[in-house]
Amino acid sequence: MTPEEKRIIPLSKMGVNQSGIISSLEGGGKFQVRLQALNLRIGKRIKKISTNPFRGPIVVEIDRSRLALGHGMANKVMVEITEGDE
Repeated sequence: MTPEEKRIIPLSKMGVNQSGIISSLEGGGKFQVRLQALNLRIGKRIKKISTNPFRGPIVVEIDRSRLALGHGMANKVMVEITEGDE
């Protein structure tokens, strides 16, 4: 992958301690409003802190704050990963 190439994956598929930039929020209007109320917005840098087995919550860091999301929500947050972040 060249430095200019980017790949977009769901937040739930990111590795622990991997970071990227939120590229899109999938889902309906109410879901997007909920995510934005949690400060999950397109263009924000996000880092996956931990994940729990058996589809437990995923802990992320955004703007020096930590937030726990369920797998269903994390599957709808698309993150742009660049080679330098891997």
